[in-house]
Amino acid sequence: MHGQWRLFLLTVCMVASLTAAHQCAELLPKVALWGLVIVAGLTGLCAFKFKTLRLFFVVMMMLSLTVVYTQIQAWQRLHEHVLSTWIGQTFYVQGVIDSIPTRTPFGVRFIFKPTAVQSDALLQQAYDEGQLPSRISTAWYDDDLPVTGIDGLRVGQVWALPLTLKPTHATQNPDVYDQEQDWFARNVRALATVRLNQSTPKDMYPRWLRTETSFWHVLQNTRATALQRIDQSLAGETGESTALFKALTLGEQNAISNTQWALFQKTGVTHLVSISGVHVTMLAMVLAWLTQALWRRSVRLCAWLPSLHAAQYVGLLVAFCYALLAGWGLPAQCTVLMLALWLLLSRLGVASSGVRVLCFALWVVLLSDVFAVFSMGFWLSFGAVAWLILALGERKSGDDSTDGSSTSDKSAWILKFIGTQIAIGLALLPVTLYFFHQASFLGVAVNIVAIPLVTGVVTPVLLSACLLSFMFGWAWPMLWAHALLDVCLQYLNWLAQAFPQAIWWHSLTWWQAVLLSVMSIGLLLQLRQRRWWRVAALSMGFIVLLFSPVNRVVIPYGQVRVHVFDIGQGSAVLLQTASQNWLFDAGPRYGENSDAGVRLIVPYLRSIDVNRLDMMVLSHNDTDHTGGAASVSQAVEVSQLVGAMSAEQMAALGVHSASKDFCLTGQSWAVDGVRFSILNPSLETLMDNTLANNPKSCVLRVDASAGQMKSMLLTGDIDGLQEARLLVSPQGGVWDWQVDVLMMPHHGSRHSSTAPLLEATKPKWAIAQAGFLNSFHHPAPNIVERYQTAGAQVFNTAETGALRFCLGCVTANLDIWRITGRRYWWDDALKRVNN
Repeated sequence: MHGQWRLFLLTVCMVASLTAAHQCAELLPKVALWGLVIVAGLTGLCAFKFKTLRLFFVVMMMLSLTVVYTQIQAWQRLHEHVLSTWIGQTFYVQGVIDSIPTRTPFGVRFIFKPTAVQSDALLQQAYDEGQLPSRISTAWYDDDLPVTGIDGLRVGQVWALPLTLKPTHATQNPDVYDQEQDWFARNVRALATVRLNQSTPKDMYPRWLRTETSFWHVLQNTRATALQRIDQSLAGETGESTALFKALTLGEQNAISNTQWALFQKTGVTHLVSISGVHVTMLAMVLAWLTQALWRRSVRLCAWLPSLHAAQYVGLLVAFCYALLAGWGLPAQCTVLMLALWLLLSRLGVASSGVRVLCFALWVVLLSDVFAVFSMGFWLSFGAVAWLILALGERKSGDDSTDGSSTSDKSAWILKFIGTQIAIGLALLPVTLYFFHQASFLGVAVNIVAIPLVTGVVTPVLLSACLLSFMFGWAWPMLWAHALLDVCLQYLNWLAQAFPQAIWWHSLTWWQAVLLSVMSIGLLLQLRQRRWWRVAALSMGFIVLLFSPVNRVVIPYGQVRVHVFDIGQGSAVLLQTASQNWLFDAGPRYGENSDAGVRLIVPYLRSIDVNRLDMMVLSHNDTDHTGGAASVSQAVEVSQLVGAMSAEQMAALGVHSASKDFCLTGQSWAVDGVRFSILNPSLETLMDNTLANNPKSCVLRVDASAGQMKSMLLTGDIDGLQEARLLVSPQGGVWDWQVDVLMMPHHGSRHSSTAPLLEATKPKWAIAQAGFLNSFHHPAPNIVERYQTAGAQVFNTAETGALRFCLGCVTANLDIWRITGRRYWWDDALKRVNN
């Protein structure tokens, strides 16, 4: 086997073993790590002795060493954590601001890095023992900020802050973005809030101590200043274009709204919004070309260093500096590393093949950060480059078969460019479907124009405008560039409106994505060699594998598959029968541009191939129950909306549905052998303007025909008084109140879940959908005890993650996601409760 392909095989094995090591539920014990070290040593010795099997033993040695190295890194990172005794306490922590403070709906957020000297003895001991988290994601609310506000906070400032610490705990749902994984990958091991109140002593008020001026701090402050200058120059202009301006120039994507991301996804240009390798390479090539053109004009300079070499060094330096200034994202890192390695290997006289450069770049990235595989950017950037190198590399002369026809150079270049765009689209299709459960039909066509336009025109214009504005203080270059972006966004919006069904929603498993990627390479190779029968066979296999519905679950008649989302402080439950899908509530709104619908519910619906909701029931008009409704209705078809609110309130939600009805007592539906009944509110209760929203909550009862668990009651936020009214005078025609599963009224509030309700319902399971360490203290401890005394098993989604089970099945098939989907970096909330 050729040397570069042996290197490629070793690299693939390393990436695969490293990825597999991160998928375990718990880390290996240290004894097992020592065993792997011994295995690596033995296989290394065998590699020297048995030449015929050397490659096999080298691969085994690499696999063992990779797992050991990964586990050691993970052990070290997990050693930093928030102790359970710290939760609820306020500590006076000294540390340095280590990231640019970003605006949130309530204040600012930044990374706070504790210093080696702490005034608190407990924290000092934790720091000395390596337990104090080295990177803390800190929120500072507007009311407590210093007089200077966010502009007064700079990277490198050392502050003493009163912080309430808590673990990096986030919602956990299957096939949905894992925030805990992202925190762990970035080594953020604690969350904190600057806590000030009337009881805070004066000596614990925030104090600015000093400012550190390391290279990283200066670089980040320079980037922050540039972002502020852009905001000042474009004040009063369209916010969407300003957000895109900052993303294309400095890699700042926080201001891009969910609406914009949806537009970019529909038109297939999401990859162009970030500082990608194409942007970095383009800038490096332009500066290299200018350097060579000027350098060759001097005989003395050319005698000292050839113009080509000077241009290459300048291009690499510019790429490195720009990648740093743009945030040093993974795609930019990949590009700079590959440029540097290509230049180094060519100077050393080693054949700098694309495969070898790619492998070395991967080794550098993964040895410096074994958690890079957690990032989607890692797979998208390195995966696309690897695919292009393997499939579109230089062909040998014998590979081309001619048919006697000739084409002009211009036509050949155009065909090659279009073919490359189609190849890129084919390469990214499996990875895109795996990570995002969607692909754009417009992507290939739009990118044929968008890639050269954005990289060759728009981005250079934006960077030139920034440079002129920063150097001379001119505002007009940025305004003109902003106007250019406005035009581009208008055309994208026009395309999205002209082709409203341009998104293909589909989900793939990891093994499907891998096989499809390999088959796409083989397909292109066979196309290049004009082996048409192999092309036909691979195409057929590709299509069959692509459309295989592996995630679809067949639900028998008379059964209900229940999905209780881990939604935070809110409510959202998906009910699936044999032919219909119902959503009870749509979760909370998290911020101006974020809600549970777009972040959790829609991605999960896509992962299980649900593209239509036959009914959406909104229990009442509170944002923790309706916050994600509009986002859900924009992503999937909603046939009927039923809500316990006025027509005006229903219209204000912005939910798109074929019909809208009031949620009223007496409504009942028989669906696939399952009975759905509305027990509350009555018309009088709904129209009573003196009542708050909670007593008007829809109460939905679900009854399957038989099974271990055959009935469920979803109660919204009814209070104790409303519970009593229902029990004394059942209004839904249900006189036998006994249910197997009860969603705790009002998330387990102490003003609900009264003893008469529990006595009447006699639930086997009681489920509370509540936020982790929420300020309302839901579910209340006395309510949990009340359920347990009544014989119910209590589940809190903040501790269990999402819950999935079956009504009407012989066994309930309970799936507790924080147990069945367990990953070693997840917060141990469930263990803390059990202990």
